[in-house]
Amino acid sequence: MCHLQATFLHTVPPIAIQLAKHPLMARYDMSSVHSVTCGAAPLGKDQAEELMERLKINAVRQGILLFMIFFRDVLQWYGAIHAIALQPGIPGTV
Repeated sequence: MCHLQATFLHTVPPIAIQLAKHPLMARYDMSSVHSVTCGAAPLGKDQAEELMERLKINAVRQGILLFMIFFRDVLQWYGAIHAIALQPGIPGTV
């Protein structure tokens, strides 16, 4: 039994596709997830829509340099920089 649940997923397209399509995912409660950011490469529109349907979320954000988002978040945690707003991406585009 999981005591902690993720609310944000920072991932790459191959993992996002597995989350959207793999039948094993039906066994897990992913209801706590309300935001997905996918980076390093574009995620196709169809895959993004499948992921949104499976996770019951409204948008999948996309960014090419996902590792920079990670460092931004770490620096925010330590108060080094101010928040940077991420805009929702358009599935299938960069």
